[in-house]
Amino acid sequence: MNYEKIYTRLILNAIKRNEDHPEWSEKLYTENHHWFPKSLYPDYAREKWNIVKLTAREHFVAHKLLMLMLPNSKKMKQAFSAMCHHNKGKRRLKISSRDFSLAREIMAKVCREQFTGTSPQHMVGRVGLAANRKKLADIYFGDTLVATGVVITDWCNNNGMEQSRSNLNRTARGVRKSAKGYRAVYV
Repeated sequence: MNYEKIYTRLILNAIKRNEDHPEWSEKLYTENHHWFPKSLYPDYAREKWNIVKLTAREHFVAHKLLMLMLPNSKKMKQAFSAMCHHNKGKRRLKISSRDFSLAREIMAKVCREQFTGTSPQHMVGRVGLAANRKKLADIYFGDTLVATGVVITDWCNNNGMEQSRSNLNRTARGVRKSAKGYRAVYV
């Protein structure tokens, strides 16, 4: 089966739909997709021509086709498996593209209602699961306040603590007392 041809047709049909009926993209639930995956083509990641608005179902199918087109690419397998959430442990979840689409639309609606109009300012209007994970925290070293109102992940990346990021998150949740002398408290 020619997966590349099917993938290209899917993307071109979405582009044509968005050009012919731009009002549909406001009514339909759509997600941005990189035609040339940014993990394989980082130079194209921010190019406007490379970003296509796909419905949730089209997005799922696109990632499945990319995985089938590039069977040796670990990144494409990871991207597709991220699209198919599975239960922790032994049992895998089998999901159809229609069910996935429905689940994403419902989750987007819930997140939109939860985060629109609430502070912190950077989360207003954010949609999706990532918005749910971005919590602000104060960072302490011992009893000294080091940073206030920061996202733990961003702070760790900017301060050379990438290896201790998960432990710092655990301090904020109360699971650990400290991570390399630092502790976080959610605002």
